[in-house]
Amino acid sequence: QIAAIQAAPRTDPAMMKQIADMQTAMADLRKNNDALREQNTMIRGEADKLNQQIVENASKGGARADQVASMQLQVDDLKQQIVRKDTQNLTYQNQIAVLQQEMSQLKTQASTNVSARSAETGQVSELTRQVQSLQKQITDMENRNRNSDRSASTQPYATMQPAAGNAYDAPAAATDAAYDAGSIKSLLQKAGVSAGGVSNSSGMPGAQNFGWVDASNVKGTASVKTSSGSFDDQVAQYIAHQKSVCGGGDFASMPSPTNAGGAKRTAMYETACVNGGSSMSSSLIFFEDQGRFIAISNQIDAADMDIAMDSRDKIASFVRGL
Repeated sequence: QIAAIQAAPRTDPAMMKQIADMQTAMADLRKNNDALREQNTMIRGEADKLNQQIVENASKGGARADQVASMQLQVDDLKQQIVRKDTQNLTYQNQIAVLQQEMSQLKTQASTNVSARSAETGQVSELTRQVQSLQKQITDMENRNRNSDRSASTQPYATMQPAAGNAYDAPAAATDAAYDAGSIKSLLQKAGVSAGGVSNSSGMPGAQNFGWVDASNVKGTASVKTSSGSFDDQVAQYIAHQKSVCGGGDFASMPSPTNAGGAKRTAMYETACVNGGSSMSSSLIFFEDQGRFIAISNQIDAADMDIAMDSRDKIASFVRGL
């Protein structure tokens, strides 16, 4: 019964592809925009040097009139280049704004399509909870048997230590215990993300949750729990949790391209929450490690979403190498 309901697509694949294509186009426009800014900076630097030479030669009386005229022509040409590139830069910015508006409209439409299935979703949620309860019991029993034979070499990172005591005494927490605040900070450092301090925080129910703020003012959270059910279902549960945290505001989510490679199953998503005057964007990475499901969120104001994506991509590159 669950499979029959879930088999129907929750979003229009063509619409999601259109949104993904828009994101790619926006990324290309931003690259071109950045390249133009760098060129403008270089051109302005050359113009300043020529102006300085003209001033110095004039003050020393050592420059012929034809030399001064030649340098002035070069300065005028550079100024015209600056004007052309500024115009092109403005065109790119206008194109980006148009794409952002169109993508926002598509996301709203996609969200409307998803809400139309709310009745079926409620039925699926109830049946899924029952299935997951049974799956968790089975997984706990398997983990209990696996942990009794696990050697120290199976730790996820060299800095992590196994849980104290007999694993059989606390089977449900045995696989979570190795991920503490220190080991999460170690993961971030190895990924090249500078986090001032990592501490326990609130977050996804049934998981260990840690929080930090990195050097780029990105708010990071990590949720670690025993893996149960399919990887995709656990990703969907986390995104559903993020939607609930949005507090009734406008919420949208969509997958991001994941580079192939690495032995671990990974997934990346972008989510946005608009609630009142606040607009937040989160760049997410999900992966599994040693029987654990791990979700790491990098959240920032929507206007600076590129910064959050950079932090997420650093973590993703490190995770793929594990």
